[in-house]
Amino acid sequence: MPLTVEQKTKVVTLWYETKSYVDTRRRFCREYDLRTRDGPTNCAIQRIVKHFEHKGTVHNQSKGNSGRPASVTKSQANIDAVRDSAVDSPKKSHRRRSQGLGIKPTSVGRILTKELKLFPYIISIRHKLSQDDMRRRLDMCNWLGDRMERYPNWINQMWFSDEAHFHLNGAINNHNNIFWGSEPPEEITERYLKGPTVTCFCAFNARWGMLGPYWFENDNSRAVTINGECYRAVLQKFHNDLAQKVTPNQLSMTWFMQDCAPPHTAGDTITFLQQLFRNRLVALGTAHDWAPHSPDLNPLDYWFWGAAKGSVYVNHPATLDDLKQEVSGYLQAVPHETYRKVGQNFGVRINACLNRGGAHIENINYKDFAYRTSAMPLLDSCERFFGTRDLYTVLSVGRDASDADLRRAYRRQALLVHPDRAGAAERQTATASFQVLSKVHAVLIDKEHRALYDEQGIVDEENDTITQDKDWDQYFRLLFKKITVADIRAFEETYRESEEERDDLRKAYLDSQGDMDKILATVLCARIEDEPRFVIFLETSIKAGDLPTYPAFRKESKRKREARRRRYRAEAQEAEETAKEIGLDGTETSLTALIKKQQEKHQSKMESLLDNLEAKYCRTNKGSSGKASGKCKGKK
Repeated sequence: MPLTVEQKTKVVTLWYETKSYVDTRRRFCREYDLRTRDGPTNCAIQRIVKHFEHKGTVHNQSKGNSGRPASVTKSQANIDAVRDSAVDSPKKSHRRRSQGLGIKPTSVGRILTKELKLFPYIISIRHKLSQDDMRRRLDMCNWLGDRMERYPNWINQMWFSDEAHFHLNGAINNHNNIFWGSEPPEEITERYLKGPTVTCFCAFNARWGMLGPYWFENDNSRAVTINGECYRAVLQKFHNDLAQKVTPNQLSMTWFMQDCAPPHTAGDTITFLQQLFRNRLVALGTAHDWAPHSPDLNPLDYWFWGAAKGSVYVNHPATLDDLKQEVSGYLQAVPHETYRKVGQNFGVRINACLNRGGAHIENINYKDFAYRTSAMPLLDSCERFFGTRDLYTVLSVGRDASDADLRRAYRRQALLVHPDRAGAAERQTATASFQVLSKVHAVLIDKEHRALYDEQGIVDEENDTITQDKDWDQYFRLLFKKITVADIRAFEETYRESEEERDDLRKAYLDSQGDMDKILATVLCARIEDEPRFVIFLETSIKAGDLPTYPAFRKESKRKREARRRRYRAEAQEAEETAKEIGLDGTETSLTALIKKQQEKHQSKMESLLDNLEAKYCRTNKGSSGKASGKCKGKK
């Protein structure tokens, strides 16, 4: 066991008293009530005594001071010099940087990683884009962005496709081929540079996931070179599987995307695709081009192939059949949630490409871009915008709520988050919240989908109730018609002295703890004339034990009561005067007349302004015929 400084001091004292390792250990164990075998060994006693005789202390002076002196890497001047060098030349190597700064390469590396917290990122190699390439990428991203903005669920109808080669020998890493010696060895590493290979075709959709893999091979299961004929055969297999996976109506709305490889753009291939998908194609040679050199925008390129190749070689497949099984197994193991996130990130990448002017994109910070709620699962959207995954909590209703309760709750919550009530800065978030709220109501109002959610706590994300392209504002308008003055008066007549008003009055009394000012401001359609009626009802409820007694209600001063009545009378008088001034009599016709009157007044002011301008800047000259002709002054 490690000894403390006090215990080491005791060891040294006992050693000089006994000059015996055995006696020192025995007396030490009696002193600290230890078993003999738990005491310091002979070697430990000898080491402690020797350290004391050499250093003059039992303290470990080397602790924290071992290794390279920290003066070089901790020097603020060196840290500043390395920082400036990294800012000016971020691609320079340690060795060249150390030569310019006069600091050893290892110290430069320690300063960069430990002090400056920098990381050596590997720069990706991409095809150099011309100005025409970037223009075509911008045109494509603008069209895709507009399409997704107009039809939020359109991304769920798009199938992205691509091919990739899988080599049986996996990747080659020359950094591991090292031989340490005094002379170059007569040895080489032999490996097939182009070993056995299989070529795989896959298609991806954010809603349905993956279809494939489809292998480019002949009848003997041997890999073949991709040409137009074998590519069309694979497309036919894909379309057959797609027809079995989706309904005929969904198949008629399916879009297909492919890149610009020569077999894809052959005339026979484009004709074949148009027979399968009509004009719903995003490909070179069609109405909607897929821009060349855009692997950073294809989900299969920027996500699936890299993830698959990082996984299929873990078990070191020995044959091509093993390799194909690994690829198929990985494809089947991808969780459905990943498909939705990849589809969501596609919209983010489109925005990033637009922000970069069509240039390549890399290392996107997805938090810098707005989420597209159409590609996000409904429960995740609820948690993001309402802080809960419970659909009933979003609407603030219980699980036993009736359809009428859901309708009222939806209207109440929709009025709080409607985009028309939000400012310009919050309008995007308000629109997303309103869409999520409408989807929640659409799910709970449907008996089958509500039963599924109640039993299993999940939402059928693939049902047409929430996936079809809906105008959710129109959905709200169809449920709730426009409110007129007559509707308000009819509601007021039925609401007064109803059980609903009494429930609201009880709640307002409890929430305000008997403050009559707050009660009158809270209860719907409440006027100052209703105060005596409210007081009688509340006093009756208090005597019956239904409500508690609050001092603010029992001991309200006469001065406060009179001040409230004066305030309400003044507000009523002001409202009446304003109505007379602007010509309102409480009807829809009077409101229309007011608008027309304001328009006529505005037109009169405009004509007066033009007359004043003409009188100020124009002069009247009489011609030879005696008629006045207007001639305006102007600068040449």
